[in-house]
Amino acid sequence: MKHIRSTTTVAASVALLATGFAGAGTAQAATPNACAGTPGCKVVSTADIDGDGRADSVGFRVTTGADGGMKVTTRVFTARGKRLWTTTQTSRVDRNPSYYLRGVAAIDGARGREIVVKTDVGAHTMYYRVLTYRNGKLVTLQSPKAGYRWITDGSIWSDFSYQRTTSTGLKMTTRESIDEDRDGDFTQATYVSAWRNGSWKRLSTTKRYNVSPKVAHKYRGWVVPGMTREL
Repeated sequence: MKHIRSTTTVAASVALLATGFAGAGTAQAATPNACAGTPGCKVVSTADIDGDGRADSVGFRVTTGADGGMKVTTRVFTARGKRLWTTTQTSRVDRNPSYYLRGVAAIDGARGREIVVKTDVGAHTMYYRVLTYRNGKLVTLQSPKAGYRWITDGSIWSDFSYQRTTSTGLKMTTRESIDEDRDGDFTQATYVSAWRNGSWKRLSTTKRYNVSPKVAHKYRGWVVPGMTREL
């Protein structure tokens, strides 16, 4: 599997353009467009990324990387007029910007939503970079297991998932179920992490053996509000 390389995010403040007048002496600001002036860029979402409660524009631009895989530049134009961008190297060759967007949803405990970017695909395993807004930049959000790649899986022999819950404070449960000897039962590792002081803190790690396929397959992919359940 290829290693993900990403560039440093750059932020630039820009002035919002006026699009007209709602009334005498009142200017109406233009709707943010992350792709304005950027050929090949496509707006893929509109959501509050910086946490100010207003909708921001999210765009992807796909170009060819040095090793043949595509580079995806994620561009955000916030409602307050700030442009942000960061580039992710992928192993994929699809040139459609929408292909690389897995979703935009609240994942961590900070205000604003995260952008989930597809980076690599195996036979039944998916790899992602999750982007989040921090101090005026787009940065990579660490997974609850402390890595910078988020991994989901779904097959007859394996299921990896993330489940976000808020009933007793924000928690992310990571489950990894594998039938290593192909005998019809699974070994399931479960990691429960809480969002505290700006990062994930591990609360517990458990391992169960002889887990039934019904239980193992119950959790696969993203079990996160705002994200579809497929891998």
